[in-house]
Amino acid sequence: MLKSNLCIVGAAKAGTTSLYSYLNNHPKINASIIKEPHFFSDDIRCKDISPKRKKRTCFNQEKYFAKKILTPKHIAYIESQDNYLKLFDLREDYSYFLDASTEYLPSKSTAKNIYGFNKDAKIIISLRHPAERAYSHFLMDLSGGMLKSKDFIKEIERQRNKKNRNTNGNLYIERSLYAQ
Repeated sequence: MLKSNLCIVGAAKAGTTSLYSYLNNHPKINASIIKEPHFFSDDIRCKDISPKRKKRTCFNQEKYFAKKILTPKHIAYIESQDNYLKLFDLREDYSYFLDASTEYLPSKSTAKNIYGFNKDAKIIISLRHPAERAYSHFLMDLSGGMLKSKDFIKEIERQRNKKNRNTNGNLYIERSLYAQ
């Protein structure tokens, strides 16, 4: 079982991937093979995200975890504790097991779930200036072919007027409202 846990609970486009990479180089830290397993945000799952994002993040977990050696992935929504533990090298020489999931910040269940898993877990919150974060997120989605409009303001207006908004969508403004 994990002796300790270390979670980066950061906003998307706020440096979580860089921080994950830096910490993964520490000899006492073992990072999850999937950078963002989203295990503790059980209120945000594949069913909650847009179809375009599903193609990139939702995959056959049974097939993936049947492999002897797991391949690195950036994002997933791991639901089983057994599968979550398989993401780490559980040797005794590690002090921390790192999980860096951007859905942990907007999730309403993450804090309770991390505490229930390990009350001594360490949490790092990575934030970025809200407007810069929102625009960077927009640029990432634009370069990835996820958007209809190349105009940031028009895209924000489109999001605001959308009736059925996904929990995990291109919510540039909402994902920058950290206090919520």
